[in-house]
Amino acid sequence: MVTIFLNVGRKHLVTPGDIVGKIAGVARLPGDVVGAIDIHQRHTLADVAEEHVPLILEKLAGVRMKGEVLVPARAPAPE
Repeated sequence: MVTIFLNVGRKHLVTPGDIVGKIAGVARLPGDVVGAIDIHQRHTLADVAEEHVPLILEKLAGVRMKGEVLVPARAPAPE
């Protein structure tokens, strides 16, 4: 699994279901490619299957979620 960063969070009233639904719906992938989801105040970290990361980042870029345009990115590796 690889962690991706999404620029929406609790402030935008995002739920784990919103994250899984958006990734599965836009990228046309099954929901089980998404693992742990950590929703913070202004951003979300979601674990996704490594083989699908490029597709997910490409498909989610520019898509709206809860009124915000998504700018997905690979989260920096923990030190």
